[in-house]
Amino acid sequence: MSYYCKNKERITVRYLNRLASFVIISGLLSLGPSKLNAQIQSGLPETFPEIQVNVYDNPEPGYIFITPCGLWGHFPDASHYLAILDNHGMPVFYEELERPAFDFKLQPDGSLTFYDGGYDWVHQIMNASYDIESSDHIIGYSGTDFHEFKILDNGHHLLLGYEDRIVDMDTVVPGGQPGVTVRGTLIQEKDTNGVVIWEWSSWGHLEITETDTANVDLTHPSFIDYVHANAIEPDTDTSIMISCRNMHEITRISRVTGDVIWRMGGSQNEFSFIGNDTLGFSGQHDIRKLKNGNCLLFDNGWHHPEQVSSAYEFQIDEVNKTVTTVKRYRSQPEDITGWIMGSSQRLPGGNTLVGWGSGVPNVTEFKPDGTKALEFEFESVSYRAYKFPWKTNLISGNTDTLDFGEIHFENEAEQDLYVTNHYDSDIELTWMHTNTEKYHCTTDLPALIEPGDSLELTIKFLPEEVGEFNDVLTIYAEKLNQTKVSAFAIQVMVCGSASEDASVTEIHLADVEVFPSPTKGIINLKKPGRYQLSYSITNVNGYSILSGNIGQEKKEFRFDISAEAPGIYFLRLVDNLTGQYTVKRIIKH
Repeated sequence: MSYYCKNKERITVRYLNRLASFVIISGLLSLGPSKLNAQIQSGLPETFPEIQVNVYDNPEPGYIFITPCGLWGHFPDASHYLAILDNHGMPVFYEELERPAFDFKLQPDGSLTFYDGGYDWVHQIMNASYDIESSDHIIGYSGTDFHEFKILDNGHHLLLGYEDRIVDMDTVVPGGQPGVTVRGTLIQEKDTNGVVIWEWSSWGHLEITETDTANVDLTHPSFIDYVHANAIEPDTDTSIMISCRNMHEITRISRVTGDVIWRMGGSQNEFSFIGNDTLGFSGQHDIRKLKNGNCLLFDNGWHHPEQVSSAYEFQIDEVNKTVTTVKRYRSQPEDITGWIMGSSQRLPGGNTLVGWGSGVPNVTEFKPDGTKALEFEFESVSYRAYKFPWKTNLISGNTDTLDFGEIHFENEAEQDLYVTNHYDSDIELTWMHTNTEKYHCTTDLPALIEPGDSLELTIKFLPEEVGEFNDVLTIYAEKLNQTKVSAFAIQVMVCGSASEDASVTEIHLADVEVFPSPTKGIINLKKPGRYQLSYSITNVNGYSILSGNIGQEKKEFRFDISAEAPGIYFLRLVDNLTGQYTVKRIIKH
C-alpha cells in the first residue's frame, strides 16, 4: 500500500534489544505478487502503465529498464514512457514522452541512452541526474536507425544507420518496379571526438535477393527494406556481429577489411544446426556474445512450425561450421509470441532476462533451469528490456537501511532518515511508497530541499501484530524546473520485528547531546550514562570520514572535521551492547 506523509505527533523511540536479521533480495524485500499488484499505482500518473507482477521468485538484484509505449497497432492508446522499475514493478524513474522511445539502457561509461522519436531522429545521452547531456546520430547517410546504439569500453560509439539507394528493381527480379527506394544497413564507429573512424555498408556484401521474400515484397513499387539490421555486437577486437532480421541471418564482419567472415541462418546459411534442438532462429533480434563464448539472441520465431518466441543460447564451432543449442528459454505453461521487437540478456548471477517485445506478458526473468524468477505484464509494448544496477546521483539518503530491531507488537518505534539534494537546483520530495502497512512517514510532504541541503524524514514502525517485517521505502522527488511528467526516487530498506514479550524501555541515545551545528570543525558530544558507543562520520555521499569507539568512562568526547570541506555530514552512534543507534546531522561551514 502507498502512503503519503502527514504530520503526526512524534513519539519516543523504543529500546531495541537486538538487530533484526533479514535477507534483501534484488535490493528489495521478498514479497509475493499477490500483495503488490493492486498497490503499484498509488501516487503515479494515471497514464503510467499498471505493472502486474505475475511471478516473483528470488530474481537477481537490479533495476529493469523499459520503454512502455503504443505503436504499430499495438496498444494504440498507451502513453509513451521511459521507466526504470524495481523487482516489484515500482518505478524509481519515469518520464512521459511525446513519441515512442527505443533501446533505453545503461552504458559502460555510466550514462543512460535511448532513441528519441521515430525514424531519422537521434540517440539521446542522459546522465545520472536524468539530464540530456548530448546526442549522437549517423553522419552523411540516409538516417539513424533506432535499433541499436553502443558506447564501447574505450568511449567509442557504434551506431546503426540507413543507406537508401534508388534501384530499378525491374532489372533485379521479375515483376520488380523501376525507381524503388531500397534500404541498406550502415554501421559507423566514432571516436571520442565524434570522428567516424570505421564504417560498413550492406551494399556490396549482402544482396537484395538474399532477403526473406515471404516477408519482404521485392515487387513493391516504392520501398524495400531488405536487411533490417536490429543489433550490433562486438565479437572480437577485429570483428563484429550484426542481426539481420529480414534475412533471418547473423552476419560476422571483419572490422579490418569490411569483408563478411561468415553468415549464419537465412538463404545464405553456412552452418549446420546439430544436436537435440535444430530449430535455429527466425526473424530474430538482439544477438549477444556471452562471457562463456556462446551467443544469446531473442528468437521471434517467425517461420517455425510452431509459432513461438524464445531466448536462444547456442555454441558456434567456426571450424566445422556447426551450431549446437545450449538452452532455449520458453515461457511455460503457455508460450509467448513476440512477433516484433524483443531482447535477451544474461545477468551476472546466471539468470536470463527476456523482453518479449510485442508479446504479453512483457518481461520474464528465467533461472538457469528454465523456471521463472520474475515476470511483468503491462498494457503496452517495450522494444527491449534490460536489467542493470542503478542509483541516481540527484539525491541520497544517509543510510541504505533503517533497522528498528524488536519491539512489543502494540508499541511504536521511530527513526530519522536524512535525504540530501545533490542537484544544482531545488528538488521537491513528493510522496513515499511502501509495500506493507507497517512503516509510515510522519514528515509532511511535499517538501522542498535546496541544493546541498538535507531534509529530515521521520519514519515510524507500527507493527500491530507479531512477526518480522522487511520492506523498502521508495521516496519520490521531482525537479522544480521539470516541464515533463517525470519523477525519480531513492530506495531505503527497512526491517523490524514485533513480539509479545519485548520490553518497552526508553532509548538512552535520545539523551546524547551533539553540538554545535553549524560548526567550523569541532563537534562536542556529551552522554549521561556509562555505556560504550561506536561512532562513524560520513559525508553526504556515504564516504567515511572518522570512525572509532567511545569508552564507558568517557562522558564527553570531541570530533575534529576541520580538514573537511564545508557541507553536510552525518554522525552515527551505536550502542555496542544493544545495537541501538541514532544519527545526528552536522553542518560544517
